[in-house]
Amino acid sequence: MRRLLGIGSLLLFLTGSAALALTAWLWLGRWPQRARKVVEHFRSVAENTGRAPEPLIQNVRARSHRSLAGRWQALIDPYDRAGLGGAAPLDLEPRAPSDLAEFSFENGLTLQVPGDWNSQDPRLFFYQGVVWYKRTFEARPVPGRRLFLWFGAGNYRTSVYLNGQLLGEHEGGFTPFNFELGEPPCAARRSC
Repeated sequence: MRRLLGIGSLLLFLTGSAALALTAWLWLGRWPQRARKVVEHFRSVAENTGRAPEPLIQNVRARSHRSLAGRWQALIDPYDRAGLGGAAPLDLEPRAPSDLAEFSFENGLTLQVPGDWNSQDPRLFFYQGVVWYKRTFEARPVPGRRLFLWFGAGNYRTSVYLNGQLLGEHEGGFTPFNFELGEPPCAARRSC
């Protein structure tokens, strides 16, 4: 009986040591960049889900600003599945047929922003589901200045991602909202 307990204790110790070594390797080692992005994405979701936008900045049009209006890539997601695994926010493209990704922003639908999707494509006239929008832009932090991502409106519930990380969420149809770009989304990057 003692021998059996000793072997069981040894197996338990080895399993725990292996789990600890794997955890240390994942956090400190050179694990795949794609996996690191997915982990960062889920960390931002855990930290910022339900995070309300900052107080609304005033006199937006008189401030120094850059408009992101224009054609945005869009992805129709009637079953709200593109957010699983961070696929849409991280813009994870399939690398092989076995990846089973059933969506892509590339060579797909583009929609004019500002604007509603219902009037821009006849196939979307009665659509009431999830639409993911994507726009690539570059913004460099300026020392001593604050950066905001301001939206004139969103269709009721909006989740805002930057570089695959959730900035926050806004609920309320057709009302302006903004998020400050600062620590941590932009500070660790050369561009946002």
